[in-house]
This record gives sequence, structure tokens and C-alpha cells, in this order.
Amino acid sequence: MRAPRALQKSLCIQIANGLPSSGIRVNCISLGYVNTEMNAEIVRQRPEVLYYLNEAPPMKRFGQHMDLAGGLVWLMPALQHV
Repeated sequence: MRAPRALQKSLCIQIANGLPSSGIRVNCISLGYVNTEMNAEIVRQRPEVLYYLNEAPPMKRFGQHMDLAGGLVWLMPALQHV
């Protein structure tokens, strides 16, 4: 786990532990490699990283935007108010 991800996870846990009594729920999404223009540019500049980017994730592929959208929808509760 890289340092920024560890920090994100730790921060999310601390916030989540402090808010349940207020009725506030905390979710955290930590993205892996998503098929974006920024990642496409990295691959164009350094083609050798493509193997790592495809082999490192558990599903052996780049994430897609809809993968993120599905996760967000699944985490959203039935909203009573915003």
C-alpha cells in the first residue's frame, strides 16, 4: 500500500469512528488504475509500464469509469434528505 492510500484509509477510519453517534456514515473509495487520458499519456511515454498496469490489479485490467460509478451507487444509501 502506498503512503497516500494508507493515509486515506487511516483518515477515513478515524472520521468514521468519530461520527456514528451523529448519524453520519463514512465511505471511502480508493481507486486503482482507471482508463483515463492521464494514464494513456503515461503509457504512451513509457510503454513498458503497460504490463505492470495490466497485471497489478486483481482483475488484470484497467478500471473503467462505470466501475467507479457502480461502486458509488452501491455505497449511497436511500437518501432521506441531502
